[in-house]
Amino acid sequence: MASHSETGSMFFTDGIRSIDFVIVWDEHNGQAMTFKCSEYRK
Repeated sequence: MASHSETGSMFFTDGIRSIDFVIVWDEHNGQAMTFKCSEYRK
């Protein structure tokens, strides 16, 4: 489980390593599978 700091940052349970970003994927989004979007993610 992640915890919050006073600055609003999120940390792993060890309290030392901060979470930089979270990747979210919508598997039901058909447009995400187009060639253009695939190339954009590279």
